[in-house]
Parts: sequence; C-alpha cells; structure tokens
Amino acid sequence: MVRLSLFPIAVGVVSPWLLFGGVALSAVPLMIHLLYRHRYQDRPWAAMQFLAEAVRKQARRIRLESLVLLVVRTLLILFAGLALSQPFTQTPAGVDATTTARHRMLILDASLSMSAMDGEQSSFANAREIARRIVREASAGDAFHLVRIAGTPPYSIIRQPAHAVDQVLDEIDRLQQTEERGDPAAALEAAIEQMSRNAGAEWTVVVLSDFQRSNWTPSDARELEEIRTLLKSISETGELLLIDAAGATKDNAAVATLQTESADAVLSETTRVTATLQNLAPDHSSDRLVELLVNGLPVEQQEVTLPAGTSVPVSFRFPNSRTNESVVEVRLSDDRLALDNRRWLVLPTRKPLDVLVVGGPSASGSLRSSARFVELALSPRVGSSDAGSAENRNAITPTVVSDGRLPELELSRYACVFLCDVPLVTDAEAGLLREYVQAGGGLVISLGEHVRSESYNRVLFGADGGLIAGRLADVVAASGVSEEGYRFEPRQYAHPILQPFAGNVDAGLLTTEIYRYFRFESPVDSDSRIVLRYSTGDPAIVERDVGAGRVFLVTTALDDSWSNWALWPSFVPMMHELVRDAAAGGLESRQLTVGEPIIRRLHSAHADAAVELIGPNGESKPLDAGAVATDHGPSAQPENTPSEIQRRRGLLLATPPILSSGAYQLMLGEPANVSEAYAVNVDTVESDLAALDDQSVARDLLPEEDFEFLTGWTKSPDRELGSGGGRASLTDWFLKAAFCLLLVDLLMAWRFAVGAAVLAALVVSALAVQLAGVSPWFAFPAAVVLVGPGLMLVRRKTARLPASIASPR
Repeated sequence: MVRLSLFPIAVGVVSPWLLFGGVALSAVPLMIHLLYRHRYQDRPWAAMQFLAEAVRKQARRIRLESLVLLVVRTLLILFAGLALSQPFTQTPAGVDATTTARHRMLILDASLSMSAMDGEQSSFANAREIARRIVREASAGDAFHLVRIAGTPPYSIIRQPAHAVDQVLDEIDRLQQTEERGDPAAALEAAIEQMSRNAGAEWTVVVLSDFQRSNWTPSDARELEEIRTLLKSISETGELLLIDAAGATKDNAAVATLQTESADAVLSETTRVTATLQNLAPDHSSDRLVELLVNGLPVEQQEVTLPAGTSVPVSFRFPNSRTNESVVEVRLSDDRLALDNRRWLVLPTRKPLDVLVVGGPSASGSLRSSARFVELALSPRVGSSDAGSAENRNAITPTVVSDGRLPELELSRYACVFLCDVPLVTDAEAGLLREYVQAGGGLVISLGEHVRSESYNRVLFGADGGLIAGRLADVVAASGVSEEGYRFEPRQYAHPILQPFAGNVDAGLLTTEIYRYFRFESPVDSDSRIVLRYSTGDPAIVERDVGAGRVFLVTTALDDSWSNWALWPSFVPMMHELVRDAAAGGLESRQLTVGEPIIRRLHSAHADAAVELIGPNGESKPLDAGAVATDHGPSAQPENTPSEIQRRRGLLLATPPILSSGAYQLMLGEPANVSEAYAVNVDTVESDLAALDDQSVARDLLPEEDFEFLTGWTKSPDRELGSGGGRASLTDWFLKAAFCLLLVDLLMAWRFAVGAAVLAALVVSALAVQLAGVSPWFAFPAAVVLVGPGLMLVRRKTARLPASIASPR
C-alpha cells in the first residue's frame, strides 16, 4: 500500500503497481503526438501560396484542438489506471468524509446454544444472515475480519484484511454450526490479536451471539474477569456493537445425565440406567416423551411431566445380551434446541479380571493375613443360596503369592496387583512395578505392621518417577485417644469408588473402626488425590496416575490387626471397587464431551495397526496410526490432548477432537483386532438459554464503557457503522471520470465543437454539484441541460462562416 500524507487527508492506493502502469500508459498519446506530428517542407509553388494563407488563418484553432484532444486522451488512460489501483483518502476521526472505509471485525457465535430454532431458522443462521447484510451494506474499500466463537480452534477465520466482498460472503457461508460449548474469551483474544497487527486503523467490532448467560458471565471469577478485560480493550480500541441474534423465547429441556449403578454390566442380567431430565423453562412445565434405545433398537418409552426449573430422574431397565459392550441412548422429544435431547452411554460387559495378591510374612499360611482377607473379598466362598448373586459372577480371579516370588512372575497378564503388608520392596521389584503401571496396569498398596517405612520412602515414593508422590511418616495409634478408634470421612462421596456407599448407612463404611494407620505426607503441589480420609483429616486412601496406569495407597492394614474393616460389610465392595478402578487405568474413558479426543492405551506390538473411526452416521474415517500412536515422553506429546494426560508416559493413541455428538466405533486392525464404542455427548451448560440483555451487559461486562446493543439489524440513515473517520474510496470517481472522457473523445473525433461543449458542460456541472453537495450522478442531467444551448451557439457560429472554411473538404 502506498500512502501520501496530505494533512488532514492522507491519499493512498491499494495497488501501487497498477498506478505506475497507468501513469506509464498515459504517456502513450503524448509519444504518438510527438512522433507523428506534421513536418512541413518548403517547396516553392505559386498555387500553394493561397492555400498557406488560408491554413495560417486556422492554425491557432487547429493547434488548440490538437492539444485539447491530447489532454483528453492522456487523462482518459491516466484515470483508468488510477481506478484500477484503488486509490483512497484517509480521514482521521472528526473529519467529515462522504464515505468511510474501516476495518470491520465480525465475531460470530457458532456454539451449541446458537442451534436453537427461532421460527423457521436457527439463531446461528440468523446471525450469519445479519453478518452477510453488514458486509453487503458496508462502504466501498472496507476491510473485513471474521472470528468465530467455538470450543476448539481455529477461532480466526479471516486473519488478514479482506476487501473482496464476494470472498468474505463465501467465508461466512462456509462457517458451520458446532456442537461445542462456546469460549468467548478465546475468540475475543483472537480478535484483539488481529487488531494489534493492524494498529492505527479505525475499527468497528460486531459481536453476533445469543449472549448466553452461562458462557458470557461464567461462575468462575477469573474467567469472568478475563472476558471483561478483553471486551474493555476492544471498546477502547474501536466501536463495539453487540447484536443479539437469538429469539425471545428461552425455554428448553435437555437430557442432562445418563448413568448406571455400576461402571459395567453383567451378561444376561437386567441393567438399570437412569437419565436426568432438566426443564430449563423458568415459568411453565412441559409434558415430554422420553425413549430408551439399546444398540440402536427402541426398548421402552415413558411420558414425563417436567415442572418448570426442575430436574427429574427417569429410570429404565433392559436385559444385557452383549458379551462385549452395549450402547445405550436416551431420547427426549424435540424442542427449540434438539442437540441436547439425546445422550449416549457405553456400558461394557463385565470381563474376567486376573488379580495378583502379593502378601508379606505368612501370606500363604496364615488365614488372617491381609493377603488372605483380600483373596476372600475378591472371590468370596459363599453358599449355594448366594450362588446366583451378581457378586459371585464378578469374574475376579485372585492369585496369592509371597513377596519373594514377585520377580519371577509376568505382571502384564494381571489386570491389577495388590501389595498386602509387604515389608520392603527392592529396587528391582520397584522397577518392575513401575514399568507395569506405566504400561496401563493397576496397583494397590496396603500397609501394615510389617511394612518398613524407610524402604518404601526410598524406593516407591517420590514426586518424580515414584509410584506415590509423598512419604510415610509415623504410625498413628488410637489407644488413649478413643476406645472406638478412628472413623472414615468420605467427604461427599466424590470419588467414583465411594459413590456406591452414598446414602447407604448399612454398608458400614461410616461405622468402620480404625485403630492404627500410617500418616501420609505429600507436598502441597502433589498430583496425587485423596480418595478417603480418617476422622483426623489424615489420608486413608490416596490415588495417583502413573503413565497409563493408576496406583492406590491404603494407609492402614487390610486384616483385622489394625482395624475391624476386614470384618465389616463395606470391605468386600470396597476391594472390588479398588480393583476395577485401578485396572481401568483412568485413561480409556468411553464417555466423552464434544471437543475432546479419544485417548486409548496402545500395546507396543500394536503401534502399526490400522486405525479407523466410524462416526454416528456410519461414515468411516481412517487415521494414521503412526501419527496418533505416540511415545508419551516429555518431548513427545500428542496434539490436542488434555494437560493432565500430557504428563503421562506410555504408548497412547489420540484421535483428533471429536466435534459431533453420537456413538463412535474405534477399530484397530491386525494384530490388535479391537472394536470399541465411545459415547460423545454435548456439554449441557449450553442447554440453559437464559441470555444477557443490554442492561445486564452494561452491569456485568462493560460498566462505564461505550457500546451499542441491538436485538436485530436494520440499517438506517442515522446509524452508519464507523462514521467517525476512515478511508474514502476514489475508485468510483475515477471510473466515472474515465467514462465521461471516453464519451468526450468520441464526440471530438466526430465533431470537435460538440465534444468541447460536452466537456465544458461536464466540468461546470461537476463543480456545481461538488459545491452544492448533491449526488455526483446529477452531473449527467446537468451536462445535458448545458450542452443543448451550447450546441445551438456553435451551429449559429459555424453557419456564418464561408462554406470553404466551415466545411473544409
């Protein structure tokens, strides 16, 4: 861009090379005139003396006509070149300009809530149409930028200033509705980044959204302050216009959750699933039809009344006939927002688990050792009356060995390893356990009277590379403090292994008596999680993810020497929960939210297996196994994986983020031969359509800042986006001037007097129009009015001349 400073107006061109070319071409008529002008040769001839005298009388007129025609043709080419170079004038704010050219930033909300229907079209379609109208109605020469509000990148759609209106409209049309939760802060950051790259320009920022309250005013104070700061920065840099593209009705209902009583199902038994339905309408109830589908087939329907502003649980039961897994879906009859009326759940069928129980002294002989209590809990020897119970078909097979045999065993064949009151662990054994856990195995470490804390602290524990981030301190004894011992404090039953005990007093978890335990001390910045505490506040069960696996530490003994837990009703279900949660590893969750990738452990032998992802519509998408199977070390992190996964090491498979809800099938070819289902659901935070209005925006987001809030878009003469200065395009002016000069040139070639009269009329009328401030197109009828009398005068003058001069042959 070339710019010349003529304060208070700066003149510039968008295409300087076209300007230089036009100037160069404008010299062509002059060169032709100089090269081909008439050259006289003196030849004495008596008859020529009379002709020369006649020519001398008209020489001044002919010379003047030639110069005028030369100027007209030169200006014609020059103006055409200037028009192609797109010249403009830059006026600062406060200086009047008939047409202003600015940078216009369109921020368009494409989040899930924008799919809510408003009559015949969605809020997103309405916002896109408003954006198209703003682009079409903008001034010539304006530059456009486009940013979308979504949950995942890219946020910037048009990064560089775009002047071609058709291309901008095409980008708006290609913008797609997403099923993600919107991230306004990320979109505003992208907008500010573009504004900073074009510092000094005049900006108009238009935000097209439904201004959903949960997105724009999040409950997290830090997120809210970030949005406030970004909006303030934009309002201080340019004009800020907020347009509500949503309808007035904010009613909606959604399937908020879909859960089962356990993480898996038992083959050939009835499974119960519970869906939580939310009516987000503030003032009226809704009668809805809810349907259960299993593996795509309808199973049951129920009619439910949803009171205003409440959540209603709805339970279904179905027989589990799948040996591997079942895909469960709950559908709610459609409303304004249809995408949150469906929810999926993948329910694996319970599979046999081999568990290695490593005991301390007398583990193989004593019936009251920790290892024997754990073995009995995992595979209870019950009578025939309980033979049909679900507990007997848990398919957990424990194998008890002494601690000395640990190096002899192939740990990879076990889903979980229990260390029960093992006195010490050697460096070699710790290395085997660490490798086993990092590969995806589960480890449960329970303490007791034989444990040597100094050995554990040296070998097993540590913030970097240890199996548990912390250290064992002294043994806390209940004698002299409480005859009944200490109790467990589940703290709201937040962890999954505690949820089966919530509201179940008879389970005995709260009445368990603990007499002795090891005090566990962890750093403040430790990544371990406390699952269960004692009444003293000390940790009872601590959890940590290591590599692709998971480790649990139980700080008391699992026999009857330090507590009565092994004899209490809560012991058996707790051991089962520990095994299953530890064996799951925490990585292969089958329940995802839109925008998250599928993360899966991958055996090293399967690194080159063909990977295929089948979507809800049956479309198959092959994935490059070499790109997604990553050695998850410190310098190799899969892209688009959550931060808590990026810390882990091991061989993982990470797909790109899943951007549509539904049931997906992940296929691994030879030699893995694995098929797994994954449920991807929308974030129901987007289901609440309650929105901000102009007053709440002024109060919560932009206090004391200038902005305009509209509930639609209607361009009116008193509202021009960015009227405070900017660029005025000169392209149209030069095109009109070139067209007029072309007309004058044709008329002069036909009859010079007529062309000269038209040229004079156009110049006079253009000056008069400019002074009067009327539309430039008024110059044409004004020129016609002036040309008429001019032609009459010319005709009268030429009529008085002799025929030989007026019409030379």
